[in-house]
Amino acid sequence: MLGRPSPLKTLWATVPLLVAGCGTSPPRLEPEGSAGLPPRPPRTLLAVSDEWWPYVGPTGAEREGFVMDLVRRALEPQGYAVRLEIRPWTRCLLDAEQGRADLVLCAVPEEAPGLLFGAEPVGGTERGVYVRRGLRWSYQGVSSWRPLRLAVVEGYRYHPEFDAFLEEHRRRGRVLAVRGEKPLERLIAAVRTGRADAVLENAIVMRAHLQVHPKDAELLREAATLPGHAVYVAVSPKTPNARDVVAALDRGLAGLRRTGETDRLMRSYGVEPFEAP
Repeated sequence: MLGRPSPLKTLWATVPLLVAGCGTSPPRLEPEGSAGLPPRPPRTLLAVSDEWWPYVGPTGAEREGFVMDLVRRALEPQGYAVRLEIRPWTRCLLDAEQGRADLVLCAVPEEAPGLLFGAEPVGGTERGVYVRRGLRWSYQGVSSWRPLRLAVVEGYRYHPEFDAFLEEHRRRGRVLAVRGEKPLERLIAAVRTGRADAVLENAIVMRAHLQVHPKDAELLREAATLPGHAVYVAVSPKTPNARDVVAALDRGLAGLRRTGETDRLMRSYGVEPFEAP
């Protein structure tokens, strides 16, 4: 699930060179933020994602998703500000690779090998298979997908076994890959218009959507749930001091997890905490 202005450069205070006279003391550097020296402004990072509620929500909303909240709480105390933009997923990955974005939310290393990843995840997933109601189908392994026309999101990685099957299925014209900033709506529209029989989507995302969209709940049923994987924040290697940003994310996220803040924040979005690997 895709340039941006350059990040703000850190402003350093300059100390004028004084000509020392007889008996004069060297100039004294005041601590940052003390009288006479303004505090450094935060360095702004651009985070991108497609809309994937409750992980990532609409830009500028009162709540922009629990992953966005976690990232801000992890980085702001360390001198960073984070701004969110919603883009199609494949563009998110490309923009980070080319330096037009600093962070990609909810990424996994397999789909973004050119980006930098830390050790701390920001959430977990649960894979769901959703079929059109009235269709008699049950999951009996990956091969049981063969009769179905499947809708998936362009650029997503699901599982090595699933991805290999989907690629084969796609060559046979049985997979529809959707794009856009709101891919879930496009997945559901594919079933509604008869272009697909089933969709693959994170069950946490789909359940949250179906709870508030009863017409879509009448269209789809959850036919299977499968184990998921951890998701991370990927950092563009072209971001200045990118490895420092990765380290800051790991420090901040680990601290939030230790204090229980991660679990409390996820529950405030109606999501059960995940077990970090």
